[in-house]
Amino acid sequence: NIIRILELGGGTGGTTKYIIDHLLRMGINFRYTFTDISSSLVASAKKKFAAYDFMDYMVLDIEKPPPAHLASQYNAILSTNCIHATKSLTNSLTNLRKMLQKDGFVSLVELTRNIPWFDLVFGLLDGWWLFEDGRSHALADTPFWEKSLKAAGFETVAWTEGTAEAATLRIIAGFQSGPDRPVAKSPSSS
Repeated sequence: NIIRILELGGGTGGTTKYIIDHLLRMGINFRYTFTDISSSLVASAKKKFAAYDFMDYMVLDIEKPPPAHLASQYNAILSTNCIHATKSLTNSLTNLRKMLQKDGFVSLVELTRNIPWFDLVFGLLDGWWLFEDGRSHALADTPFWEKSLKAAGFETVAWTEGTAEAATLRIIAGFQSGPDRPVAKSPSSS
């Protein structure tokens, strides 16, 4: 059984390299699709990962509905600091969900707290201010991500918590379906 993974907004391929090296070390049978909105970054990745025969490449704009041939194709979709740069989180996440198999999941690495100096750097880019979905800033907090994922049709949403870094940068996961078994309640919720 081959695990099919799509990376959205692969950029320079840093996450790609880490993930594929780890999967290879684990002996997992997989097919990996690298995407970005930039054709030059996709072309660069094609050269960088030319030695890997399990890689596919494509230009993909997640703000548009995905091509029909991508429907229900992937077990997992990964994205690092990409989805926040779209007009509508719910629209972009809905488009992601359409590409997932029924038991698939999305795993996003996103900043979830405004960092003033980021506006000094990234605020000069047009894409930083594209949002039109009720956010007051490009970087959404975890409740906004949860609301957007659920509105996009994800049944279960979870994110990392803990250290000071996790308060700023989180892994946010959306699952097509809930757990097969009941989730244990914490002692404080009974």
